[in-house]
Amino acid sequence: MLVFTAEKAPSDFVNQVFKGQSAGVLDRLQAIYIADISAMPSIVTRMFALPKLRELPFPIGLAREAAAVADLPRRPGAATVLTLKDGQVTQVRYAQTEAELRQALGLAP
Repeated sequence: MLVFTAEKAPSDFVNQVFKGQSAGVLDRLQAIYIADISAMPSIVTRMFALPKLRELPFPIGLAREAAAVADLPRRPGAATVLTLKDGQVTQVRYAQTEAELRQALGLAP
């Protein structure tokens, strides 16, 4: 699976869901998490965002250039969850809340 966020609010609730799980949750889900931070000013990224992200107990791929994630589907206010099989997208889901994200990922409420 691929979990993708392009806005702060969805990124915040995705972080909350993953922080509430035991270590290695992304490995267990066979998932990666990518956050688009291309719109964030570089000074804000360096001084505030990166130090905060480094403290999280799970890995996040950061897209610093919009072109890198331009083809990923997205909806305003939602995290995107792509299910992949053999490198092909088999399902696209959008989560606007922690509960919806947990359901999309198959995590307990």
